[in-house]
Amino acid sequence: MRIEKNKAAYIEAYKDKVPSFSSNVLSITDEFYVREELVKKGMFALITTDFADNLANYLKGKRVLEVMAGAGYLAYELQNRGVDIVATDNYSWGIHAHNDFPIENLSVYDAIRKYSDVDYILVSWIPMNDAATDLIRAVKKYCPDKLILHIGEGQSGCTGNDYFFNSVKEVFDNDLLQAQNSFEHFYGIHDELSLLKLKHGGKKEC
Repeated sequence: MRIEKNKAAYIEAYKDKVPSFSSNVLSITDEFYVREELVKKGMFALITTDFADNLANYLKGKRVLEVMAGAGYLAYELQNRGVDIVATDNYSWGIHAHNDFPIENLSVYDAIRKYSDVDYILVSWIPMNDAATDLIRAVKKYCPDKLILHIGEGQSGCTGNDYFFNSVKEVFDNDLLQAQNSFEHFYGIHDELSLLKLKHGGKKEC
């Protein structure tokens, strides 16, 4: 699937999927149909080249582990921009990997245990189930000092669970602002890029 420059480019590329399309104009509610097409292809967060450019600039020279990487669109774009990244997923959702990017078959817990020496853990659209709990438990056990780059909705949204959100706090990093500002979402979706760390550290075992 082609990764577009920004949301407007996706809307243009998929406008034929919108039942009410007319006069070359899409209403904000019609964005739902465009997003549904992307979800069918395994893209839940809106990955654009503008966002990938800015996030790659932030991650330059750092090692990154992406857990629950899904189809691998973001990891593929970051690697193409020089980011040292390993992508993992246990394929529990039945999403096939990106054709041009290898995704290691690991659960979130096993991935963090294996790659606990990275600089950042990247995760996008965490399911609202035990996977979110396993992520926090693995970080607490193996690398409680690690920062988490999280793309998703907040505690009252459709990603993660209470255990996840109650265990972390947001960290401000001025250098990340450009990437945060370039992240786009569709109408009615409230995901964003945030930098998180554990509220309470533990004994470091990594």
